[in-house]
Amino acid sequence: MTAIHPTRRATSNDAAHSRETPARRMRVATQLRQWLLQPTRWWETTGVFAVATALYVSVVTLLGGFQTGDASETVYPSILMAHGQLACAYPASNPFPVPMAGPGYAVWTAAAQWLLHLGYVPAFPSPSAFGVNCSQASGALAQWLHLSGVYWSVIHLSVLAWIALALSAHYLLGATGLHGRRQAWIAPLALAVTPAVFMAVQEYFHPQDQLALALVFVAVGASLRQRFALAGTLFALAFVTQQYTSLALVVVAAISFGAERRQLLRSCAVALAGLVVLIGAFLGATGVRAALLGTGHSRIKYGTWMYELHLPEVTGLVISRVLPLVLAGVIASWAARRRRDLARDPEFLLGVLAVAFSLRVLLEINLFGYYLLATAATLVLRDVVARRSCRGTIWLMVAVLVAFPRDGVWQHLWASQPTWFFQVVLAPSAFTVSLLSLLRTMRGEGARERLAGDHASVEDAPSTARVVS
Repeated sequence: MTAIHPTRRATSNDAAHSRETPARRMRVATQLRQWLLQPTRWWETTGVFAVATALYVSVVTLLGGFQTGDASETVYPSILMAHGQLACAYPASNPFPVPMAGPGYAVWTAAAQWLLHLGYVPAFPSPSAFGVNCSQASGALAQWLHLSGVYWSVIHLSVLAWIALALSAHYLLGATGLHGRRQAWIAPLALAVTPAVFMAVQEYFHPQDQLALALVFVAVGASLRQRFALAGTLFALAFVTQQYTSLALVVVAAISFGAERRQLLRSCAVALAGLVVLIGAFLGATGVRAALLGTGHSRIKYGTWMYELHLPEVTGLVISRVLPLVLAGVIASWAARRRRDLARDPEFLLGVLAVAFSLRVLLEINLFGYYLLATAATLVLRDVVARRSCRGTIWLMVAVLVAFPRDGVWQHLWASQPTWFFQVVLAPSAFTVSLLSLLRTMRGEGARERLAGDHASVEDAPSTARVVS
C-alpha cells in the first residue's frame, strides 16, 4: 500500500491540474477577448499601422526585396504621365516587352511622383526624343532612368498601394461590430505577413493588384453602409486598375436586391463610361484597351493544366475570364436566396467574396503566388470579423509561401515541377477553404460565436462599451 500511495497522489494532482488548465485557458481567452474589444484611440491605431507597414517592408526585404519583373506594365507609363508625356504612356505600338496593365495604378503613382517631385533632375527627354509614334520611347526612357537614378524610388512607391490596402481593410471593418475596437488591429498586422499579399512586389511587381483590392474593400465597406452609388463608382475605379475585381461587383450585385442593385449597377456603369471617355481623351485607344482588358488577354502558359489538355486559346480565355464570373454570380445568388437575412452580414459577404476570388485561381491559365492575393486577404478579413482564426486560412498561407518562394532552401525541390502541379494543390485548396468558411457562416455558427463572445466579454467587463454587431 505504501508503495503505491505516491502514485495515487500524483494521479490526483494531475487530475486537478488537468481540470485547472482548461479553466485557466478560458480565463486567458476571456481576458484577451475583453482587451481586444476595448475602444482605441486614433494615435494608437496610427502606431499599429506604422508597425504593420514596417513589418511588411521588413518581410519583403528579408525574402529578396522588391522585384522588377513586370514593372514595365505600370512603372514606365506612370513616369511618362508624371512628366506630362501622355501620348507615349500607352502608345499604339507598344515598345515594351509586356502588355500594359490598367491605368489605375499608373495614374496613382504618377500623382505621387509629381507631389514628391521625383525625377526632375536631370531634365526629362523632350517629345522629339521619343521618335515618331513613340518608337524610341523605350530607349530614351531607359537612358534617362539610368542618369536620374529614380527607377528604384518609383519601385518603392509601391508601398503606397500596401498602405491603401491596409487602410481599406480598416474602413471595411468600420462597418462591422469591430468599429473603433482593438481587434481591428489584427487586420493590418496579419495582412503584412500574408504571403500572397507581399508577393505582389516580392515575387513579381504587381502592386496594382493590391491597389485594386483596396478599392474593392472600400466599395464593400460602402455597400455595407448602404452607400451603393459610392460603391458602384469605386468598383469602376477598381476595374480600370485590375479587371479581376469584376468578380466582387458580381457578388455584391447578386446579394443585393431591388433598388439597391439597380443603384449599384447604374453608378458603376456611369462611372466606368466616364472613366473610359477620360482615358480615351488623354491616353488614346491603347489606354482604353488596357483599362478594359489589361493583361488578361494573354496566352495559355506552358505547364498549366489547360496547356496539358491542349485547349485552344479562345476556349482557355473563355474558361478563365468568363466562367469565373458566371459561377461567382450563381454561387452568390444561391447563398443570398438561402440566407437572405445575412445579406448585410459582413462575415457572409466576405465569405462569398473569398469563394468568388478563389474561382479565378481555380480556372486560371497560369498561376503565381500573388494570384491568391485577393482570396487570402479576404479570408484574413473574414476571420477577423468572425473573431476566430481559421486553420484553413493559415494552411493556405503556408502552402503559398512554400510553393512560390522567390528565394528559399526548398526552391530547388520545386524547380522541375510543372505549373499544373501547384494548380492541383493550391487552387482547389483555396476554393475549399473559402467555401467551407462560407457554409459555416450560412449555418449561423459564426454569428452565434460572435454574439456569445461579445456577451461574455461584456458580462466580464461591465465597463466595456457595447459593440454593435
